[in-house]
Amino acid sequence: MGNTVNNVVKKYNGDATRLMDILIDIQSELGHLSEWTIEQISKTLDMPRVSIEQTVSFYHFFTQEPRGKYTVYLNNSAVAGFFGRGEVAKAFEEAAACCFGHVTSDGLIGLFDTACIGMSDQEPAAIINDQIFTNLTPGRAKKIIAEMKSGKTVEELKGGKYGDGKNSNPLIRSMVNSNIMGGLPSLRNWIPLKECLEEAYLNGPTVVDCNEKKIIPDDPDIPKILDRVYPCHEVVKIDYFLPGCPPCADLIWHALYALVTGKPLDMPYEVFKYD
Repeated sequence: MGNTVNNVVKKYNGDATRLMDILIDIQSELGHLSEWTIEQISKTLDMPRVSIEQTVSFYHFFTQEPRGKYTVYLNNSAVAGFFGRGEVAKAFEEAAACCFGHVTSDGLIGLFDTACIGMSDQEPAAIINDQIFTNLTPGRAKKIIAEMKSGKTVEELKGGKYGDGKNSNPLIRSMVNSNIMGGLPSLRNWIPLKECLEEAYLNGPTVVDCNEKKIIPDDPDIPKILDRVYPCHEVVKIDYFLPGCPPCADLIWHALYALVTGKPLDMPYEVFKYD
C-alpha cells in the first residue's frame, strides 16, 4: 500500500493541489482509503491529515471502508423509481444475498444507493466500478451478479455496449443523450399531451384549488405545445455535436473555424477520453 501511495503521488509530482486526482487513483488501486492510507498521503504530501479527511468525508464516492471488489451504486432518484428501480434493487439483493448499504460476507460485492448520476433518460441506471450501466432490468441485474461471481471484468459485464448511433463510436463511448437529445423534458413523451396540460393547469397539487374556471391557456400568441419533445437534430440541421458540459473554449473555436473554412473538424483524442 505504501508503494501505491508513493507511486501515485509521484505521478502528480507531489502537487497537493491535485489531491482529488491522487485520492481517486489510490482508491482505484486499493479499493478504499483507510486511516493508514490517509496518514501516508498526509506525510507524503506534507499536508495536514484533517485536510485529506475532510475531502474524503465530503465526497460520496470516496470511502474509508472496503466496498467490495465490485461496487454497485444504484441511482435512487425519483425518475429511476418511476422506471422500475425498486424491482432492479430487489433483484440485485436477491442475487447477491446482500442488502443495500452492505458488502457480501466474502467481500466480493457491495450494494449502495446514490443520487442522480445524469442518466435520467436511461433509467434505471447504476455505476459499477466507475462504469455506467443503463436501462437495467431485474433479469439483467441478476445476470450481472452471476457474472461477477464467475470473475468477469467490468468491461465484460458491460459487453462493450455504449449509447446508440454516433454515441456508440469507440472514440466517443458516450451514454448521455444530454438536452440536445431531449433530456429530462423528453420524459413527457410517455404521457399524452392532454394529460400533461390537465396536470399542469387543472389537477396538479399547486393549481387544483387556484384555477376555479378550469382554464388551460390557449391564446393565439402562445406557441402551441408539440405532441412530443423532439431532439434538436430532428428539427434543425446539426453540423457538429461537441462533447462537454459545456464544451471547452478551444473546441468551440475549432468547430467555428471548421464551419467558416469548410474544413473538417479534427477533435483531439483528449476531448473524448479523460485519462
